[in-house]
Amino acid sequence: MAVARSLRRARRRGNGAGFTLVEVLVTLAVIGIAIAGVTLAIGHDSAAQLRQESDRLRSALEHAAEVAQWRRMDMVWQADQQGYRFLRPAADGIWQEETDEVLAAHRLPADSALRAIGAAGGAIPSQLTLHASGRNDPYTLVLASPAGSWTITGDPLNRVRAAVTQ
Repeated sequence: MAVARSLRRARRRGNGAGFTLVEVLVTLAVIGIAIAGVTLAIGHDSAAQLRQESDRLRSALEHAAEVAQWRRMDMVWQADQQGYRFLRPAADGIWQEETDEVLAAHRLPADSALRAIGAAGGAIPSQLTLHASGRNDPYTLVLASPAGSWTITGDPLNRVRAAVTQ
């Protein structure tokens, strides 16, 4: 009973001890904005970006192999200094760029390079044919940047793996 009476007296007095909910929320919002600004100012994580690019390429190669089987027509993957693209044969026999969202031409970050490695370990032309039969030649691709290097490998059963290059 005495506690309730003292609480009522404190409320009536309005002595201003403590912070209002609005003050606390405004303070938290300012701190959140400051943290976001610091995070953006520090910059992006190049290693994470390289991992993301290798995952994207690995997924696109798996998807392209499935699409080639589903459409019952070969597809070609090509890479150059700027990025890579997938091609499909048109009705007139000319190779056209793929329009599928996952297989559309993709530009790599400026400091990245993509190369194909042959069975003997040497560089080979950066072009793969993904066969409609689903039986593809094994391949090894290396995606490198100053942040590191990832190796993407594909086997004859279209299992594509990506791993950090040692």
